[in-house]
Amino acid sequence: MGKQTELVKPKPVRNFWIDCYIDGRKTPMSGGPRAKDGGFTLYVKMRDKGGVTTPLVIQGILVGSVLHLVATDNMGKQTFLTHCTER
Repeated sequence: MGKQTELVKPKPVRNFWIDCYIDGRKTPMSGGPRAKDGGFTLYVKMRDKGGVTTPLVIQGILVGSVLHLVATDNMGKQTFLTHCTER
């Protein structure tokens, strides 16, 4: 892993915020949804025997006033993590 530095967060509070550090990149990738009720879907892809697979999907979803963070396999069949909190 490359050197991780604390990023400046935006003034408006967002439902979710992602910081991504990638080896070989000078600056981290970061951001969050623009809308008050926004969420995100992140697909983690990797090489697999010469092809490309998506072994992990991470979603941040607002349902009512509850924020859901869910990590699943690419078919949504296996859940690795679920975290819920009030907005």
